[in-house]
Amino acid sequence: MWGVGARRIGSVLGVLAIVVAGVGCGNDDDDDASDEPTVDPTGHVGIPANETPEGLKLCFADDTPHVDGGSAADEDEGQVVLYGHTSPGDPYAGPMVGVFWAPKDEIDYRGDGDPTSVEVRNHDGVVAPMTVFQQTVLPELGTVVAWEERGMSVGVMGREWLADRTDQLVELADAVDYDDGRFSVPEDALPSGYEEVYSGPSASMSVLAPGDLDYWLMYANGDGKGNGTVSVYGLHGSKAEFEAFRFLARDLDRADLHGEDTITGNAWDAESGPAVVTWREPDGRIVRIVGSNVELPVITEFAQYTRQLTPEEWKALQAAAAPCDE
Repeated sequence: MWGVGARRIGSVLGVLAIVVAGVGCGNDDDDDASDEPTVDPTGHVGIPANETPEGLKLCFADDTPHVDGGSAADEDEGQVVLYGHTSPGDPYAGPMVGVFWAPKDEIDYRGDGDPTSVEVRNHDGVVAPMTVFQQTVLPELGTVVAWEERGMSVGVMGREWLADRTDQLVELADAVDYDDGRFSVPEDALPSGYEEVYSGPSASMSVLAPGDLDYWLMYANGDGKGNGTVSVYGLHGSKAEFEAFRFLARDLDRADLHGEDTITGNAWDAESGPAVVTWREPDGRIVRIVGSNVELPVITEFAQYTRQLTPEEWKALQAAAAPCDE
């Protein structure tokens, strides 16, 4: 395990106690899923430069463009509507459906899995296993029906809808409505018990490369020449938007960190990760820490020592960053 500054960190797993075996409901009655964040996007959560954990090299620390006034939810970017069972509990605990769309020159929802040609809404389309990142195909996560329409790339994803439900997913895609720039599934076409749980930008749903960021930190293992990286992403969003990334992940747990409700686990594979620790603070600030080729206990330990940085500490962190070798 790493140390922070002069300190040597013991096992943090006793501090970050898993409180349930699986993530709880993302639609709690006392936390309105449509609540809007009030966070100041110029704030930063991280570890001060002089306390950088041993064994890590800081490669990058910077704000992202929309902090200076750009839109974090551009209507021309990818959008999504997610549906799942909202009763009796967590909609992300079982099968779900997502309707994704974006300008066709921006995103291709066909992904990198082996496609099968189909016809969807009188357009040529494909059915394929879901791709969650570049060349990362997870047939066990679900299936996508993808096509192009109205200058848009469209994908209907069935999370935990495996190959034996392909025909049903194509029927659902055929039933999709388009109204005022929005694709959605009519209520009477949804599977029994399904309701809308999130509607909005899809950029923040990517586990390894979320968009609409306020700031971004990246560390590399050792001297910066290793394969493992630790990324700290800062963004803001509603409770529903925070939960939405779980659609593209598998076995995650809910825990308590810094007094905040935290989601943690290996998003795609129990052994190879990527490891994720993420939480949303009451003002809407979302902190997501992701380890690529770094084990979950290490990411958990790193997360335990993050805190709100002062403006001076953030500037010092930026000054300390140095490019790492590829």
